[in-house]
Amino acid sequence: MPEPPLHGLGLTAAPDGGTQRDQSIEHFGINCYFFNDWDLIQSIMSGLGLMSADAPVFCICGPSAAGKTTFAVALQQRLAARGIAVLQIACDDYYRSDWTPHPLFGYDTVEAVDSDALRHDLVLASKHQATSLRLYDMRSRRVDRRPIASSYDLILLEGSYGPQELLGGFPLASLVYLEESLPLRLYRRLRRDVRDRHRPPRYVIRQMVREMLPGERAFIRPLRVRADLVVRDQARGINALLTLIDTALEPTRR
Repeated sequence: MPEPPLHGLGLTAAPDGGTQRDQSIEHFGINCYFFNDWDLIQSIMSGLGLMSADAPVFCICGPSAAGKTTFAVALQQRLAARGIAVLQIACDDYYRSDWTPHPLFGYDTVEAVDSDALRHDLVLASKHQATSLRLYDMRSRRVDRRPIASSYDLILLEGSYGPQELLGGFPLASLVYLEESLPLRLYRRLRRDVRDRHRPPRYVIRQMVREMLPGERAFIRPLRVRADLVVRDQARGINALLTLIDTALEPTRR
C-alpha cells in the first residue's frame, strides 16, 4: 500500500525503498522534493509533532486462571464508556508453533513464548504502525495473523508468560499482577481446558500439578514484586488502574 503524501512538508514517500532524493518539482512556486525513505519522512514528521504519540502499554499478568482476560474485558468496557479505544494483545498468541515441551514445565515456561515476535508487534503497535497481530490456535498449534481493524488510544497486554522478557527492555506504562485463590484457579483451568480446548480431564489435572504449578513458582510469582499494582479484588483493581491510565493519557489530551 503506498504511503500517504506529506502535503504540509512538500514531500511524498515513494513506494520502492532507497534513501536518495529522486526529483523536485515546482508547486505553487515552491520546490517540492520526493524521497524514497519513509523512515526518514516519519522522523521528520515526528520531530515537527505531526505524528500521534505512542500508545502506552499496560500489562496485566498473573498466574493461570486468575481472571486476567475477564479483568481486561471489564476494563476495556469501562474505557470505552469514556471514549478511550483499546487494542488488546494476548501473550498466548505468541506461543512457538515448533516448541518441544520442556521436560519439567511443558508449555508453562517463558521459553515457550516467542518473545522476539511479541516485542516486534508491541513496538509497531505502540507506534501505530502495525496492521496485524499474531494469532495462535491452542488446539492446532497453528500460527496466523489477525488484522487491526480500528484506531486505539492504548494497548492492554495480557498473559502469564511473555511479560518476563519485556521487563527492562520495553517501556511498559504499568505492570498489573492479579491474584486469586488456588482452588478457584484450578477449577477454572480444568473447566476451560476441557470445555474450550477439548482436553481430557485427567490430562489437564496432571498438567496442572506437574507443569503449571512449578512454572508459576519459577516464572510468574517473581512478577508480583515487580508489579506497580497487585489486584486481589477486580472491581477495586479496575478503579485503581483507571487512575493510572488517566495519568498516562493526560499529556495526549492537552
